[in-house]
Amino acid sequence: MYSLTEVRQRIVKTEQSLQESLERDGKKRSGSYYTPDFIVEYMVNNSISQAIVDRINSLQSRSEFRSLNELIKCQDTKILTLLFREILPNFMVCDIAMGWGVFLLHTFDFFFSFYLAFNSFIVENMNNTLEQEKTAKEWIIDNIISNNICGVDLSPISAELANLKLIEKALLHLNQEAAVLPNFNLFTANSLLDKQIFSNDLKETFNKEYFDVIIGNPPYINVKKLDVNERRTYSRLYQTYNPNGDISNVFWERSLELCKQDGRISLITPRYWLEGNDSDKLREYLLSNSSINEIIDFRSNRSLFLSTENKLGVDTAIISIKKHENQENNISVLISLNNHTINSIDKTSFRQLTTDQNLLSKKRWTFEKTPIIKMLEDSADYYLGDDKKHKEFSGICHLGKGCSTGNNKIFKLAKLSDRIFEGHNKINVSLEKQELSALRLLVKNSDISKFKWTPRSDYWIYLKGKDIEDYPNIKDYLSNFTTVLERTQKKYGLKEYYDYAAYRSLDLISNQLKVICPYQAIENRFALIADRNVSTINETDVITLVIKENMREKIDYMYLLSVLNSELIQYFSMINNKKIYNLYDFRSNQIANFPIKKCNKQLSFRLLASLLIQILRNYQESNSDIPGTSSQSLFSIINAQVYELYFEDLLSTELNETIEKYFASFVPKELDSLSMTDISKMLKSILDDDSVRKDLENINNLIQVQDIRKFIKLYSK
Repeated sequence: MYSLTEVRQRIVKTEQSLQESLERDGKKRSGSYYTPDFIVEYMVNNSISQAIVDRINSLQSRSEFRSLNELIKCQDTKILTLLFREILPNFMVCDIAMGWGVFLLHTFDFFFSFYLAFNSFIVENMNNTLEQEKTAKEWIIDNIISNNICGVDLSPISAELANLKLIEKALLHLNQEAAVLPNFNLFTANSLLDKQIFSNDLKETFNKEYFDVIIGNPPYINVKKLDVNERRTYSRLYQTYNPNGDISNVFWERSLELCKQDGRISLITPRYWLEGNDSDKLREYLLSNSSINEIIDFRSNRSLFLSTENKLGVDTAIISIKKHENQENNISVLISLNNHTINSIDKTSFRQLTTDQNLLSKKRWTFEKTPIIKMLEDSADYYLGDDKKHKEFSGICHLGKGCSTGNNKIFKLAKLSDRIFEGHNKINVSLEKQELSALRLLVKNSDISKFKWTPRSDYWIYLKGKDIEDYPNIKDYLSNFTTVLERTQKKYGLKEYYDYAAYRSLDLISNQLKVICPYQAIENRFALIADRNVSTINETDVITLVIKENMREKIDYMYLLSVLNSELIQYFSMINNKKIYNLYDFRSNQIANFPIKKCNKQLSFRLLASLLIQILRNYQESNSDIPGTSSQSLFSIINAQVYELYFEDLLSTELNETIEKYFASFVPKELDSLSMTDISKMLKSILDDDSVRKDLENINNLIQVQDIRKFIKLYSK
């Protein structure tokens, strides 16, 4: 016998215990996130409705029901008898990572309303199943508890709270202060690892295909944060395990293992696996074992979590699938508008697309391959980099990630004067002249903007291939942290305690021309490090691009820089690149497929980009945050030239050729000697040229250019 008053008292105490537990362990560590009610309701209603309609259609030969509403309106006694005697007594919905049961609570509400819609039929036709002294409502509640709801969670406190809230829900539906209820099918276990979960009453193991619907919001935990033995176990058990991914990804494979054939699965998870190059096994697994019905991609829009007590710092998507081998299947794709507040799944507030599942492969899924994107890909002469994952193409550049020290705080020295630096814990380090060769200028993400790199006064100690005894002051400084560095040495198996944890792309960051970009950014930001006399080193948040030797006569660095910083490449990356938080991913495997066109006349790009860099440098030296109209005009001209090159089949303009001729007459050999006044006059002359003005107008009016600019404006942060 359960008492509503007592249950509510226990709920309060259990909620307090759960909150203390989460605060003690950290919500992010446990991967626990509260899902907004409108998300839960949408997922519950859609997945269960579709599954019930599927089951009733598969078991009767009459005309198929197209929706649950059609079934509810049905008056056919034979069909309703089939529903209540064969389907619902064996129709189980499970949340295999239920937390405190928010999905199961909505599932309870769904079933209660569904059963109640057939109240007359239940009373008139199910008398022999109604126990004496049981009302129709009591019979409904008992059936829902015993036959339709199941949940599993790793946390005993969460499982207890879910049980109490479901009991409260049942008592409220009965409108009773107290009642005798069956036990809910709730279990405390790791649903990914524990195979024997169910009690003997259900005569099942948790390893068999059992459920009609699996639904939920699994924990979000980077697998690298898990215990090494746990990671090995997941790797052994699941073919979709990704050592660089999130544990939530494995729940797809586990859900398909546990779901009945033709059953439905709906999960809200981090969205990165849709596009991540290292998630190809998961995409391939889903394509082979399911029909993907709907993808609701929230991209970087996190407004749906703003009302929760936990502001979720992860980009998410809802994916709904049906378990069976892929058939001819259209996928409904809804993509969130970045500037739109989400408080309901109102499909009119999303960009709606449809794609054929057979067009997808294990490669990253991009659903917005617009005619412009296809045109860019089809007309490209080169790719930017090599396809290291699938080996399907090679590019014009070597791409590489930055290095990782044994401890960034310790290895970083901030320059105070010519030979005096400040290290970790504000320790001053005075170096002899010969010791300066053991330092490399540090390049970080925040140093980079379009066309411009702002050198910092921070250096990393770099002793690869050197004898530390030749650098006594550096050795004395590092001796303050020997214990910490020796732990890193042991962890990574380093030869010396002063070695880096990862030496990456050293051949790219040596003293040569190179382009750098942030590995994540709100827009494309590429800059050139042109000073060959400066020894730099990149932190891991910086990507380096070096044109391959066999391409250097064909591709000028300033031309490449102009293309990479253009609106056109920004548009391409916004559609194709993986999004992380509010940033686009510019790591090597994401930018390797950037389309690069041949350009027979690159002089104007080289000169315009050089002038733009000179302007930006002048403003930097004057400590101005606003470059002004000169830089904006230059950038507009460069953009227009890129558009003209890539859309040459749609344009009859000659902007590039005109500007090349113009520069041949007006540009001195040494661009750095130009004053801002000289540059402004030159730009004014160019922009006042009638042929230039006309070409710019025609390029800017091209429908593809206008579409690109509308897209960037609409979906930029």
